[in-house]
Amino acid sequence: MGKYEGMFIKLGPPGTGKTTWLARQVRAVVDDLGMDCGSDGAVRSPVMVCSLTRTAAAEAAGRDMPIPRDAVGTLHSFAFRAVGRPNIAEALLEDWNKRHRDFQQTAGRVDVDEPAWDFKMDMDAFRGDEAAMAYNLLRTRMVPREAWPATVRDYAAKWEEFKAETDSLDFTDLIEDAYKFIDTAPGGPQVIIADETQDHSALEFGLLKKWGRTAGCLMVTGDPWQALYVWRGAHPEIFVDPDVPESHRSILKQSYRVPRAVHAYAMRWIRNLTTYRPIEYLPRDADGAVEFCGADWTEPAEALRLAEADLARGKKVMIAASCAYLLSPMITLLRRAGLPFSNPWRTRRGDWNPLHRGRGVSMADRVSAFLAEDPASDARRWTMGDVRAWASVLTAKGLLIRGGKTRLASAAPDAPATDAALSVIFASGIVDTLRGMFADRAFGEDVPLSAVLEWWLSRVLASMRPRAEYPVRVAAMRGATALREATGWGVRPAGIGQLFVGTIHSYKGGEADTVILFPDLSPAGMREWDAGDRALRDGPIRLFYVGITRARERLIICRARSARSVPLDDGI
Repeated sequence: MGKYEGMFIKLGPPGTGKTTWLARQVRAVVDDLGMDCGSDGAVRSPVMVCSLTRTAAAEAAGRDMPIPRDAVGTLHSFAFRAVGRPNIAEALLEDWNKRHRDFQQTAGRVDVDEPAWDFKMDMDAFRGDEAAMAYNLLRTRMVPREAWPATVRDYAAKWEEFKAETDSLDFTDLIEDAYKFIDTAPGGPQVIIADETQDHSALEFGLLKKWGRTAGCLMVTGDPWQALYVWRGAHPEIFVDPDVPESHRSILKQSYRVPRAVHAYAMRWIRNLTTYRPIEYLPRDADGAVEFCGADWTEPAEALRLAEADLARGKKVMIAASCAYLLSPMITLLRRAGLPFSNPWRTRRGDWNPLHRGRGVSMADRVSAFLAEDPASDARRWTMGDVRAWASVLTAKGLLIRGGKTRLASAAPDAPATDAALSVIFASGIVDTLRGMFADRAFGEDVPLSAVLEWWLSRVLASMRPRAEYPVRVAAMRGATALREATGWGVRPAGIGQLFVGTIHSYKGGEADTVILFPDLSPAGMREWDAGDRALRDGPIRLFYVGITRARERLIICRARSARSVPLDDGI
């Protein structure tokens, strides 16, 4: 059997450098097989890298791999290309809901490069959501249609008629059609590397194996203990495929993240899996700590104090829960405290990234632009672009002269905001007021920073003021520098911590020095935990194992609010 022939399995437990290993394999394949330039002049890669989510695929692509960007993506994005880039049925739910009120579905973000698997887990589901999840689960598990419940068959008949009428395919169709009709992966790779394979369903893995046979070599990586999508048909048992010889199996056994105390705790917890099989997995050479906290998700003040203490020491702190609504009280406290937080793994979640700097100009950008004026520095004074950013959301009455808005909009953004330039935009006396407020670079007792910010906030349009209040509070309570760092206006200096907020699902692949973990479950999670079937508990066990193993130094487990939780404090 050749070097790149057959199927290979690489297990990568938490923090063992799986993505680094993957990037190294890609470079090795390219060195051995070389790049190919087709008759059309396009560069074709000998290797294709795919994952279930764009987050994981982007992390792999970010390792400076020597292959074209279109050779790295999600399995759904490759299937989408393979079947001809069809219309996506999930993008048409507004039309569906009008036609089928008995099976209405929650419309979420539609993106074939990252299906929003977590979206409906935190929503109050419509009847149609439940039917759709059951319909797709049966398909991804490749259950014969005659074995489907009558309710699912009823939904399927209507949904499939809708897809035919709209000439569209749903996300599962992409995989099904590629599995049935497409023999070769896009680009004709010779080696396919599949990341996070434990989260692929039986159908998805079937497509990978089919394309892998045509390519000649399939390398699958992942960790069955970290399978988070069993609820949508994930098939972590693929790692015990009897067709793969032992010579094609290996383990990345050394963790470079998880310290001894956290590792020991995680291993005691994961042994509760009904499918547990021991593997060699070693902690990094550091003691670490596992601690318990009296805060619960409804009253998280004590957890916030612990987080702030670590942030003050320059640590990265991750606050994690099993579902989004369990984070709401903590987010309320963070906003009230003017404490910057984010979730760089889920930047499209605005509630987790209120200061995120996206494609447009955010409200936090506008506050940062307003505070950019620095009369004591030749390096930073307002540009007309700065003024446009912070002034465009202010009420014109009493602030701008007639024609001022037009002149501001047409000004060159890089031009300096001189008194002369401002005087043809702002009403009489406003320029003097602004210069007076910013005369003291340090915003001292005569003109405190809070007063400067209040001047601006009081003039923000009423419709936009709620969005402006949080970044203003961050700047007022934490300083202009803290806001600039949070919004990307400045370089984060050493010794400044970072605070992350999100679900355990969102942190897959991430890490932090300190992890603060709430042990509570959603109603759906509790149904699994209390079902009486030990195998159903495997889902929550894997979920919290992922949460535990994000910690690089310190794991803090909060108090359960009620019995609707996993026993992290005494159940191991």
